[in-house]
Amino acid sequence: MLRAAARQDWSEKAMTLPTDFERTLTLRLLDELGKDNFFNMLRKTTLFRNLPPEQMPLTTLDEISNSVKLIRLAKNDMLDLRKSRTLYEIISGYVIIYDRALQAGELDGKNVLNPPALLAWRVPGEMLGDFRFAIPDAIIDKITATDDCLLLEIPGDLVHRLARSYPQIYLNIAYNLASKANKTRVRAQILRQPNANCMIARLFLELLEERGYEPVTDEDGKEWKLVNGSFRIEDIAAFLGYEYRGAESGVLALIDEELLAHHQNNNRSGRYICDDAGLREYLAQDKAKKPLKRGARNDARG
Repeated sequence: MLRAAARQDWSEKAMTLPTDFERTLTLRLLDELGKDNFFNMLRKTTLFRNLPPEQMPLTTLDEISNSVKLIRLAKNDMLDLRKSRTLYEIISGYVIIYDRALQAGELDGKNVLNPPALLAWRVPGEMLGDFRFAIPDAIIDKITATDDCLLLEIPGDLVHRLARSYPQIYLNIAYNLASKANKTRVRAQILRQPNANCMIARLFLELLEERGYEPVTDEDGKEWKLVNGSFRIEDIAAFLGYEYRGAESGVLALIDEELLAHHQNNNRSGRYICDDAGLREYLAQDKAKKPLKRGARNDARG
């Protein structure tokens, strides 16, 4: 809710200048909005893209402020959308989406007998639950935070009400859906690589491009790029359609080539540092592009 004290202060000060009431109140409101962290965050979201808060009526801003929430998910927390018509946008952190949860009895050691399908990773600026605006009866998949997350929760009925006055909101939802479709095309390009090692090399290059990175320097003075977010081997395997051992061997092969490394040598964190120039060179080499022989491919798949 807009701060009641701030609104009272604007009213009291505006009343001291009755001849300039409207102009003064508007200027002060815009100034306060420019300082408000919530509305500064709102103007950076995908849902309100090209809809500056300062161009909305005060009553609309008040409704938004009263209705939306900021939701925190800790790493490995699940987001349940099965009984909700709520829209979420990721402000920070990352989530992973499977088509269903793992069932009891499906895990055999590190391998899954009938693995759920990994549909996508989602990153800041992407929406969750947006498919229901295009397909109201769409099945909601299993959504889990891979890292600590901050989500903007917007009731679906509020989205529809706002969109009647601001059709740009529907365009922004369509834009988000289109960007997800483009990520499906990128995934297909990754899967066309000739073997698991090349797939994983291409995957990390795409992750660097999509998520960004932090520059780090190791003890030997080599410069690396720390990919934002964490990744489990089983999720990489599910993304590529390999068994756990096949994905693990591919990651270890790139680590042996000093193209990937566990951040701070912590293989439990799921954080990886990359030599992006080295990965590109690796993909360009003829020997890296040779497909696995049938027996080797079967071994890689577990």
